[in-house]
Amino acid sequence: SDIFHSPGAVLPIGKKICPYLATVHDLGFKRFPQLGRKLDIAYYNFVFYNLVKKADLIITDSLAIENEIKEYYRIDASRLRVVPLGIDDFYLQREEQEYLDEIKTKYRLVGRKIVLTNSGHSVRKNIPTLVEVCSLIPDCVLVVAGAIARINPPANQSNNIIWLGYR
Repeated sequence: SDIFHSPGAVLPIGKKICPYLATVHDLGFKRFPQLGRKLDIAYYNFVFYNLVKKADLIITDSLAIENEIKEYYRIDASRLRVVPLGIDDFYLQREEQEYLDEIKTKYRLVGRKIVLTNSGHSVRKNIPTLVEVCSLIPDCVLVVAGAIARINPPANQSNNIIWLGYR
């Protein structure tokens, strides 16, 4: 029989025609509602109401999120599973030193301490504070990768911050 898997916690609306499996990575909208827009919070509340009602199995990648799901929703523990995130061996391979030196030169990183953040930068990720703190440390450079659309780089941006976005 078919199974519908949602890696982003959104399940179909309407009549259920097969077993549903959903993956939940966090409940930030529940834990920190003050950090989200009201429309986004309403959307996620609807999505999770549908998910808890219909999912045959909910997978999460940590015990903390499993506990939050239990805390916020009445759900039988038999419908929850923790599956820790894995990593492909590809990501464990070291780059050639020549390539690393080229990248360090390109982004003026030679001899500097590097802080890298790579994520979707919602308000709850607190990237503006990270930017502010790293701006105060002279021998440190902050490299901001990923979605930065909602963050306005400071007008007086120092050389301590590199905004990569997606590359």
